[in-house]
Amino acid sequence: MKKVGVNKIGQLDYQQILAGDFQRVAYSFTLKAGQVYKLGSVIGLDAGGKGVLVGNDSVTDIFGILAEEVDATAEDQVATVFLTGEFAQERMIFGGTATAAGHWAAARNKSIFFKATSIRPNQ
Repeated sequence: MKKVGVNKIGQLDYQQILAGDFQRVAYSFTLKAGQVYKLGSVIGLDAGGKGVLVGNDSVTDIFGILAEEVDATAEDQVATVFLTGEFAQERMIFGGTATAAGHWAAARNKSIFFKATSIRPNQ
């Protein structure tokens, strides 16, 4: 598995996307090849059951929030996502023109909460 950077569960880097103490449930699954997925990417499932950015290829249903940065440019990669939790809306990464505001209600129904925070960009 090819990882980019050090954004892994157990290290503090993933905490920059957190916005509260709501219980986080981590889960590993496969991201679809074709790009580098950044920490905080909002992931949905394509028709084949692989993770892609919400907002790309008409994927609109949120599966989870990526907890690490993963290079899947050449091949599918296994990655960790949070299935639940509170996340800094300004740090969430969507595909296309999708936004946290546009997916707030759907995310809430899955116990994923987007919140405005005082985190400075690139902190």
